[in-house]
Amino acid sequence: MTPERRALNGEAVRESWQGEGRAKRTARINSPEGKERYARAARKADTPELRASRSRNARKQWGANPEFREKFQAAAAKRRREWLKKEPCLRLPHIKYVSPTGETTMVRSKWEKNFCRWLDTAHANWTYEPCRVVVGGCPYTPDFLVESANGGRWYVELHRLDNPRPGDSKIQKMSSASTLFDAPLVLISEAGMEKIRQQLRRHQVVLPSSWVAHFVEEGGLREFEFG
Repeated sequence: MTPERRALNGEAVRESWQGEGRAKRTARINSPEGKERYARAARKADTPELRASRSRNARKQWGANPEFREKFQAAAAKRRREWLKKEPCLRLPHIKYVSPTGETTMVRSKWEKNFCRWLDTAHANWTYEPCRVVVGGCPYTPDFLVESANGGRWYVELHRLDNPRPGDSKIQKMSSASTLFDAPLVLISEAGMEKIRQQLRRHQVVLPSSWVAHFVEEGGLREFEFG
């Protein structure tokens, strides 16, 4: 196909999307028959050769076109935020923590990685994401199960509470799930994590003998302090 022919085809397509033509094409595409037709065409066109070609072109654009790279990263970040907003529990562990004994645990945040290091320094036994319960039809998994040398046992959740949002579903699930476990469910917020970071920096790690979590009237966990 010559460049002139491609230009003419492009102009014809653009004109077909103007005015009433746009509404008709949109309705046709969004109909069940249209979706099935486009899905068949996409499956037919999605060959290994075409995927490899798209990958090569994307790598070439990534290295040579900063504008393409910025747009791609912005679009990927937006899709990820929307996805995590719908399914926050599906975020995959992607940060590696290696214990002093050489055991590897994949966690979901730097908070969790620092907490693992703090527990190992305090010589506490811990399990990452030990179990899952269903609260109001939604799954809830505490971050850690911690067991101290003196027999203390707690489930621990790391969650920001410095700027609590009304109707925070995670807080509501924690509050409802706290009665379903065989040990107390403890919340550590920003203030608690800052104390933990200070102890790690000063090499003065102390595992608290008790944990205190206060509830607000709405039933959500609000504060954390070392007992």
